[in-house]
Amino acid sequence: MSKPTIPALDRAWHIQVLVICALALAAAPLLQVQGTQKVSLRGWAAAELPPLCGSQVMFGISCPGCGLTRSWVSLAHGDVSRSLMHHRLGWLLMALAMLQIPYRLHALVTGRPLLPDRLATGIGFTLVAALIINWVVGLWLAWPDLPN
Repeated sequence: MSKPTIPALDRAWHIQVLVICALALAAAPLLQVQGTQKVSLRGWAAAELPPLCGSQVMFGISCPGCGLTRSWVSLAHGDVSRSLMHHRLGWLLMALAMLQIPYRLHALVTGRPLLPDRLATGIGFTLVAALIINWVVGLWLAWPDLPN
């Protein structure tokens, strides 16, 4: 009996997600948050990362992911309250990124993912919906003329 294999395109996807999550998680402790907006290399404040949000740069409006880098960096340094200040869902996305590593390794080694495609897709859509809802709530709370 032969071992089931992942199609080449799916295998490449699992590798890409694995590498991106591993790099993002490895980079977080190597960075530091400067003030409330800037991120730089840890111990080298002059080495600032460029702004990562095109929406913020072009339109001055945050996007659903604004603050995630700062949230992850704060979490990597053990500062949960500051992490939540930067993005209310940063902890959840970091946890999901951590889970991606064993999940993707399992898929690559065994030739099949742990979760059925429909469930994995549902989790992804739920996460996107949570990010959008969080963003809308943040915009509403920041709007000067609306009651909070």
